[in-house]
Amino acid sequence: PQPRRELAALTAQLQALFPCAQNVLLACRAVGLGASFTTLHRAFGEECDRMLGLPENIPSAVMIPIGWPAGKHGRPPRKPVDDKLFWNEFDASTLTSERPID
Repeated sequence: PQPRRELAALTAQLQALFPCAQNVLLACRAVGLGASFTTLHRAFGEECDRMLGLPENIPSAVMIPIGWPAGKHGRPPRKPVDDKLFWNEFDASTLTSERPID
């Protein structure tokens, strides 16, 4: 019973953490910083947490490297929402010119 309760608590924490991390990514983008959401470091979980000075009962979950990009990055190109929004049914014919649908 105890491990199941711990897993439920961890899942709830991650569900709260990931949207916060997304907000950090959006804030970085807004001021021109580059950032990347990664959990790759968890493959070395305890070792990374020790290097970061985290207590054993507070493991890391996400790492977000942040820095100034080498090049110039502007606003990404976007099509109007009306080109992507469908009412009541999906019309694939509007997408075939961009990306063929098999």
